[in-house]
Amino acid sequence: MEELPGYEETLTQLAAILAKHFADPRIVGTDIKDSLMQALASYVCYPQSLRAVERIPEEQRVAMMRNLLAPYEQRPWAQTNWILVRLWRGCGFGYRYTRLPHLLKTKPEDANLPSLQKPCPSLLLQRHMAE
Repeated sequence: MEELPGYEETLTQLAAILAKHFADPRIVGTDIKDSLMQALASYVCYPQSLRAVERIPEEQRVAMMRNLLAPYEQRPWAQTNWILVRLWRGCGFGYRYTRLPHLLKTKPEDANLPSLQKPCPSLLLQRHMAE
């Protein structure tokens, strides 16, 4: 897919949409909020889409990180924590496995599940967390 014209630009545009709208207070439907949060969670699991998140304008990245770190008011805390852990996973800090030991015995059809992807931390987004 990387060979398709405009592939990276499309990934970046979708990343910008997800970063902008996953915590938008105008979205009141719980199912839509959950879908946006799940899409963002999947986006930070794969290297190509995570790099797309890193390519969105800095203002949007910082706002996204602030929204992820904001108190859990009307947001699923488990998915938010999962996203934050994915951004750090593999940068020292207690992760010596590329796969957690209890997930080693997986079926081939499960290989592409987001939770089974190798760590691909984002130093750029980690810096935004620290700011």
